[in-house]
Amino acid sequence: MSFAYNCVFSMDIDHLIAVSQLTDSLSRTKTLDDVYKVALDALQNTLGVDRASVLLFDDNGVMQFVAWRGISDAYRAAVNGHTPWRPETANPDPICVPDFHADPSLASYTAVFEAEGIVAFGFFPLNYRDHVIGKFMLYYGERHEFYPEEIELARTIAGQIAFGVARIRAEQALERERERLRFLAEASAMLSSSLDYERTMQRVAELIVPDVSDWCVIDLLDDEGAVQRIAVVHRDPEKSEWVARLKNLPPSELRKQYVERVIAINEPVMILSFSDELRPRLEAVPDLAAIMDNLGAESMMIVPLAVAGRTLGAISFVSSSPQHRYDHHDLNTAVELARRAAYAIDNARLYRHAQEANRAKDEFLATLSHELRTPMTATLGWATMLQMRDLSPDNFHLAVETIERSTRAQAKLIDDILDVSRVVTGKLQLTMVPVNLTNVVEAAVETIRPSIDAKSIDLQLNLSKIEGVALGDANRLQQVIWNLLSNSVKFTPAGGAISISVDQTPSGARIVVRDTGAGIARKFLPYIFERFRQADSSATRAHGGLGLGLAIVKNIVELHGGTVVAESEGEGKGATFTITLPLTTASSHAALKATAAASPAMSLAGVSVLLVEDEDDTRTMLAAALQKYGAAVTAVASAPAAMDALRAYQPNVVVSDIGMPGEDGCTMMVKIRSGAAGGSINVPAIALTAYARAEDRMRIQASGFGFHLLKPVDPMTFVRTVREAAGR
Repeated sequence: MSFAYNCVFSMDIDHLIAVSQLTDSLSRTKTLDDVYKVALDALQNTLGVDRASVLLFDDNGVMQFVAWRGISDAYRAAVNGHTPWRPETANPDPICVPDFHADPSLASYTAVFEAEGIVAFGFFPLNYRDHVIGKFMLYYGERHEFYPEEIELARTIAGQIAFGVARIRAEQALERERERLRFLAEASAMLSSSLDYERTMQRVAELIVPDVSDWCVIDLLDDEGAVQRIAVVHRDPEKSEWVARLKNLPPSELRKQYVERVIAINEPVMILSFSDELRPRLEAVPDLAAIMDNLGAESMMIVPLAVAGRTLGAISFVSSSPQHRYDHHDLNTAVELARRAAYAIDNARLYRHAQEANRAKDEFLATLSHELRTPMTATLGWATMLQMRDLSPDNFHLAVETIERSTRAQAKLIDDILDVSRVVTGKLQLTMVPVNLTNVVEAAVETIRPSIDAKSIDLQLNLSKIEGVALGDANRLQQVIWNLLSNSVKFTPAGGAISISVDQTPSGARIVVRDTGAGIARKFLPYIFERFRQADSSATRAHGGLGLGLAIVKNIVELHGGTVVAESEGEGKGATFTITLPLTTASSHAALKATAAASPAMSLAGVSVLLVEDEDDTRTMLAAALQKYGAAVTAVASAPAAMDALRAYQPNVVVSDIGMPGEDGCTMMVKIRSGAAGGSINVPAIALTAYARAEDRMRIQASGFGFHLLKPVDPMTFVRTVREAAGR
């Protein structure tokens, strides 16, 4: 080493000037490449080193060359990733090797060093905020002793370089975040500009390609929970053929493992290298492999479309460029974009459903007008002709029969409308008693038999013995069977067949109505039990009706604790409706009879009851049931009236409806428990309601009710509950 070179390290003022110049130069840098150039210049000018390199840890914790001078590609490839430290290494010291031949731990690199002409080198860590972010290397072609002053200067330079790298990274991260927020703000504005479903899907794709990915795939769950491929969009229009092939490709095992799994667990997946992770698996799916090769895939993100705890589907973001492989920043942007897109898609779906519901109601009103006016035309026409008093005997009888038939048809329409109204408001009343399902089915069949015979339909009955007792309203159950049979007769052509069977399964009694009629379109099957919905509501439809019958069937069956399911292989292939009803054991039936027989002895003598119920008929019936067993009943129709009654006297029990005009039962009970009604603060209270959900029960109990009875309620059950509440 020359005298001049040694003198450099003895002149502290020169070191300070060099460090000051480095600091000034680094403060002016705008990019990481600028930082690397300034760093290498400083190492060369200050330490007199012609060969040097800067290495940084990448996102995967691998030390990578980012800048160098005087070293070959072969050398960098041979030692890439080598590092004596990890990012979390605390207080690392420089490592100086005056001659690698004297260090046995480097023997495996002998050939590499000799090929590069390196004898001595130094490792200097780049530390920033107690983390190692990288290192710089100094290389010498001959033995080199590292003096303390030289090492100290190199450490100072390392600190300056580390700060410069960290500053640029922070500025770049801030700029990326600004761009991300700007992009997401623009995305929100674009997504919220339309409620049209198809337009919303198009805009989601337009946002993703090409700003976030080179191409994307959108998969959504349909109404039955199956994954449907909605869109595939590529930035290159010339890829349209391959885009179409991917969209129409049948689901593969890979789609299940990735897309469907993301939807199931509601968690994103990032594939950093498509070739490393997915390429081997594509060998088993050659068609998909060819599509992916032509569309291009280097990196991928699959992100769920989730809103309000529900997963609607998933978006797959794909980068075709080797220079742009997704990182966690990209994933965060994709997740946020998918969240906003999910809200837009959900709003568009809700808007579409609302439009469909409004359209269905409009169609229902038009159908109702038609169905009412048609029999009215015949009724009015024959009534006018009867007033003329010149009809022949045959026409006279025809007129009477037509008027009667038309009037009954109108009455049936009105009954259906009222039943739907009762279901919606929770006012549909059932009289629950043990029923013989075979008798119910036979009665319904006899009612509909003239229509069956008129179309020469082959009716087959298969009524098996039921071991157990069904509790229900015989008239309502007969209405259910009649509605199903009436539908089958309506949609089964002359000479067709209808079968009805009754048997028993582990789930209860099963009633199956099957026909060989028009069937149900698969796309309409999920909506078959909805109110106001008809498969054909056009003016040219072949069959009349309001589309309420099956909605009534479903609600009546569910009020009995049962289920009803519709099945069809499609149009022209008939339909099958299966009803399942719960059964009680024969011993339970005997106990029920015994209870009923003993019930007259049940006494409520001396028990005073305040009954609060806004529905007149229900209030009258419940009051009569209590009075029959000796209770003194004060019956009122509203919560304010109940509060006035409680201030006047203290009953033994309060029985209240929940859903009432003005003030509901829960609000009233909170007032009672707070002392607003005087001395009745601890009065036992029974809630009588049609609200049957678990959350409704919790809300009712939290307000202060100790008992909860569901409408419709059996009078004996009601009396026993009042007796229990009164402590009798």
